[in-house]
Order: sequence, then C-alpha cells, then structure tokens
Amino acid sequence: MRLFACHSCIDGWRVRLVCAEKHLHDVVEEVEVNAEGLCADAGSVVPRTPVLSHRGVPLLLVDDTDGICMHNSIAITQFLENRYPKTGTRLVPEGRRKQVAVMNLVRECHSLDTAVLPSLRDAMAVAAGTSAAPSASVATRTTRAIERELDVWEQHCKDANPHTSSSTLHMLAGQEEVSLADMCVFPVIAALVESNLVPELATTHPHLWRWYQHLATRESIQRSWWVSPFHAHRL
Repeated sequence: MRLFACHSCIDGWRVRLVCAEKHLHDVVEEVEVNAEGLCADAGSVVPRTPVLSHRGVPLLLVDDTDGICMHNSIAITQFLENRYPKTGTRLVPEGRRKQVAVMNLVRECHSLDTAVLPSLRDAMAVAAGTSAAPSASVATRTTRAIERELDVWEQHCKDANPHTSSSTLHMLAGQEEVSLADMCVFPVIAALVESNLVPELATTHPHLWRWYQHLATRESIQRSWWVSPFHAHRL
C-alpha cells in the first residue's frame, strides 16, 4: 500500500497522523510529493492514477492488492481504521454507542473542511508569496465563517468536558482515549493556529484551545507534524 502525500498539505497530514498513531509505517509506504502532486524522489514509482484529486489536493492512497485508489483524506482515514482496527491505537472504539459518537463527529469534519480549508489554502498562498492578501471585507467575512465553525467544535469540547474543574481531559467523543474524530480535526485546528487566522482562539474558544494544547504534545502528532508554510512556533 502506498501513500502519495505532500508534507505541507493539511489533507496529507491528516492521513500521515493516522498512520503514525496506528503504527502503519511497515504497511503503508509513504511517497512524498510536492503541491503539484509530483514525486519529490525521482526514483519513486509514479501511479497511473493522478496524484492530484479533481479538487487539486495532492493526496492519493493506492492499495495494489485490491486495486483501490482514494483521494479524500477523511475517507482514507476511515479505510485504514477499518482495515487495521487492532493495529496501534484503536481509533473507532468497540461498542455501538461509542462508535456512533465518533462517526458522527468524523462526518462533521466535512463541514469543517468546507468552512476552513479554502481560507487556509489562500493564507498559505499569501505566505508563499504566490497570491496577494485578501481585501479587508473579504478577510472579515472569512474570519466570521471560521469562527462560526469553531463555535461548533468549542461546543463539542465543552460537551465532552462538562466539569471544567476536572483535571481529566476528555477527547471530542467524550472519552479519555483519542479517536478518529480527534485525528481528523486536529490538523485543521493546528493549521489555523499557525496561520494566525484565529489569534484569540485561547480566549474565544477556551475548551477547544485546551483540547488542542493537550493533543499537540502527543508523540504521534509531533512525529508527523506538517511542514508549515507559516513557519510558526509549535508546542
């Protein structure tokens, strides 16, 4: 199984993070590509299926055994968890109630991506010097849209931790253990923090900020941290 991913791509980071958490490095061969989907290593085997998706995302998982090719990062993480449930960290827990809680949150990640990723990609282009900064009015609309989406995840974190005085932090699905939902959401929040699009996150969304700070020190996340175009300090 081969994963073609760009190390400065949020979608690629999401999949690489799940691979690190589940210890799949012996199962999934990672091939680094650039933002155009071209292999960084000239000796790499280029797949017949284009690495770039129809949406221009440089991400592709190829399973030659079953002839499967996948571009969507959320779908890939679900596929890997279903394929290797007992390898590394189990990211979808046993028990129907817990599974439903996790998968409902994973489903909501599509809304998070729709609301946030276009603005993040624009910010990345500005940071790279390939695009001009948006006008003040556009920036204001973008900030408001992002904040509305972050309000949803703030509430999820608050619901998972109703007792603010407790020293135990529960993850998004209400458990102490991380889940697929945490792995899918974290790269987007981390990229927002590094982009400085939400500079007051710690104040405006304290529960989400606490969740982010807790996960940012996790070994699998530190090992797979993306190549940030914002060159920000990380935890």
